[in-house]
Amino acid sequence: MAKTYIYPIGRRKLPVHVGEKARNLQVLQTAGYSIPESVAVSWHLEEVVRDGDHAFPATFVEQLERVLKPGVRYAVRSSANVEDKQAQSFAGQFMSKLDVEGVEAVLQAIQEVWGSAHHGGLSSYRQKQGVEKEDIAMGVLIQEMVPAHVSGVVFSRNPITGLDEVVIEAVEGSGVRLVQEGATPDRWIWKWGKVLQQPEKPLLPLSVVDDIARNVRAIGQRCDGPVDLEWVYDGERVIWVQMRRITALDEIDIYANHIPKEFIPGIIKPLIWTVNIPLVNEAWIWLLTELLGDNELDPYRLARQFYGRAYFNMGLLGSVFKQLGIPKNTLERLMGYDAEGDDAPGFRPSFKALRYLPRMIAFAIDKVRFERKLSPFLEDIQQEYAALSAEDVRTLSMPAALRRVERLYELNQRTAYFNIVTPLLMQFYHRLARRKLSAQDIDYERVHWLEGWHDRALYDPVPTLRKLGEGYAALSEEDRRSLGQGEAKWTGPAATFQAHVEKFMEHFGHLSDSGNDFSRPLWEETPSLVMEMIEGFSSEPEIRKGLAPDDPIDVEDMSGFVMKRAVQYSRYRERVSFLYTRGFGDFRRIFLRLGELFMAQGWLKEREDIYYLEQAEIAAAISEGKHVETLTKRVEQRKSAHREFSGIQPPPIIYGDAPPPVVQESKLSRRGIPTSRGVHRGAVCVVQGIADFSKVDDGCVLVIPYSDVSWTPLFARAGAVVAESGGILSHSSIVAREYGIPAIVSVPNACSMPDGIEVTVDGYSGVIIQHEDVKEKGSS
Repeated sequence: MAKTYIYPIGRRKLPVHVGEKARNLQVLQTAGYSIPESVAVSWHLEEVVRDGDHAFPATFVEQLERVLKPGVRYAVRSSANVEDKQAQSFAGQFMSKLDVEGVEAVLQAIQEVWGSAHHGGLSSYRQKQGVEKEDIAMGVLIQEMVPAHVSGVVFSRNPITGLDEVVIEAVEGSGVRLVQEGATPDRWIWKWGKVLQQPEKPLLPLSVVDDIARNVRAIGQRCDGPVDLEWVYDGERVIWVQMRRITALDEIDIYANHIPKEFIPGIIKPLIWTVNIPLVNEAWIWLLTELLGDNELDPYRLARQFYGRAYFNMGLLGSVFKQLGIPKNTLERLMGYDAEGDDAPGFRPSFKALRYLPRMIAFAIDKVRFERKLSPFLEDIQQEYAALSAEDVRTLSMPAALRRVERLYELNQRTAYFNIVTPLLMQFYHRLARRKLSAQDIDYERVHWLEGWHDRALYDPVPTLRKLGEGYAALSEEDRRSLGQGEAKWTGPAATFQAHVEKFMEHFGHLSDSGNDFSRPLWEETPSLVMEMIEGFSSEPEIRKGLAPDDPIDVEDMSGFVMKRAVQYSRYRERVSFLYTRGFGDFRRIFLRLGELFMAQGWLKEREDIYYLEQAEIAAAISEGKHVETLTKRVEQRKSAHREFSGIQPPPIIYGDAPPPVVQESKLSRRGIPTSRGVHRGAVCVVQGIADFSKVDDGCVLVIPYSDVSWTPLFARAGAVVAESGGILSHSSIVAREYGIPAIVSVPNACSMPDGIEVTVDGYSGVIIQHEDVKEKGSS
């Protein structure tokens, strides 16, 4: 019986000795995808030719003559035992011969393909892969050439970043120009049913691009991993020529700052980083441990700094998702990618999550009943903070201050846990409430969730600021002048007014620009700026008139479990946030005391320099006197680095551990996420912190990096809000909706806009249009 060397791809089962490339084609054909007419040649043929007289066996030549069609051109490709595997691909390392016609030409092409396994240029790649020359067995794939209008390659995942997006590249005519000649191709990026990038004059209709993208995703799922394929479009259909697994994508670390910049934006000083990262990340790990049980999550690996900013390690979070059976691509929704495409991933766990089902059920029950924990916690922790604050920090010694930090850390870490869970539950109930209201044809944006809350003035400074503004407006000019001349001049109404201000400062003096960054000055340290806010409330700005949404819904009239929970957790979030910021205000007071003590020892030049030291460095200096002579130099080096970082707008996503170069851009229009509807034109007022509060004019476009409760007074004067961070339930968005002004959040580099330029904020489309070129304005 004659030995078989040639195997049609269409046969039910191919032997291993035809190579992975041929077997991959069979996977495609079996799944119903169009491939060229193809046959595979066993790598045993090369062994026979090499070990014999170097001539092709007559049986093989006869089999080849029966397969080849007269007048038809063929592609002769390698199909080695080392190609297209999960751990190694050898992509592009071996020869392919195209447009080969006739038996003799195909035999010659087979010889050349075999020879490509032994050329000198392959040795370094082979050594890196740990493959010896004699270990390579070379099968051959023979395919009919397809008339190509357009040819290209497609990746089921971005091969550079590992993101869940389909990358398509194409050239006119044969794929030789793309694969072998290096021609610049047309390029499409397709993500979750949407084309994110396409050429100006595309070679392919959008319907063909969509068909390629959806098919390659389906093929990748069938192969249980990312793949890339070569394809040909003949003007009517797409024909798949080759397929290989994409290797090493899981080795790419991806860092994103979409979430952390909402909590602690901007450049983070070393002390803030070394206190916040373990404190907040350990609270997150507590929550995840409730869901998963014991795990290997490390708070110090969960986040990392690039250019002084915080980034989450999305790869580490991906390991959590994998445990829960949630698709890894769902992480990209947490990285800020638009999830509105019809193929967007969801957070629904797979069957792999069944082993966690008992824990998940217990977790869900606990969070439904979370109010039973939250309510007593709020009462207890408030008393503990009050007791801790009873001792005047100005009397603390260095060791006593360190002990105070340790106790405060423990309180703040407990509060951090509730400060994570409470907003998450609020968002959950708000999503349910939005659906419920929508089913009743009620506009979600008409609901003022904090209206009618009797205790609001205890946690929100605006009601008290309004009353103080009214009191200030009622003062005579003489009384107003006396306020700036010291306590001795206060009499009658001025003294009464000042007593109310001092009471306000006792309660809200711990607020600052950022509730997470205790290097920022507290309100109690900037009484003149607080007084400016009060003066701003002394008369209701004209811009406020007519801006409130029509017929706001009274939340006190709401009924039903979901609606009442949405209201209740909106209030709980304000209470938890107030206490959380109070704890961080105490951090500032203690560390400033340490800064003063370090100055007295000659270890620092200024007390604020303490923020440029790490917590461990401070502790070592106090307990052991370690390296105290280098502290000043270390501070100066870090200050210099931060000055350099301040001129950089880093990318929202960073791939790998090396920080990429950053390029600054200036554009006449910007885009973000619209979260409060309306259209407003006005002058830009960029506010980076409390020192800029006085810049806010009636009707301006308030441009901010973020906001928390201490920024709320600004919204009372603004005509629109633009924020560099945030989402639909961020503080910026909620307050803007309550004031009836348009808001756009997650606008990259928004704070680089110059003050005073005219822009239109479109709260429907998410576009900010700049009406004049900054350069032209400056040169005129």
